[in-house]
Amino acid sequence: MALEALQQTATAIGPRRHLAVIKPNHADNRILACAVEASADYLVTDDRRKLLPLEEHRDTRIVNAPQFLTALAEYPPRNRGFA
Repeated sequence: MALEALQQTATAIGPRRHLAVIKPNHADNRILACAVEASADYLVTDDRRKLLPLEEHRDTRIVNAPQFLTALAEYPPRNRGFA
């Protein structure tokens, strides 16, 4: 049920620019580019090797699922977008 609600409200984003934050041509750069394109407040990931160590990219906080749920419980989202 929660997944269906997310699918109904989610917007698919394709990046218009290429980033080289993580080793040039690394696939995770596309994930970061989508977060930037969406003006996402949060990027939720379990990628402990590349993405989570960044903690933040531009105005997007990079967190794991428990951190995201804590943030949601403490503060309502700013309705800018999620990636």
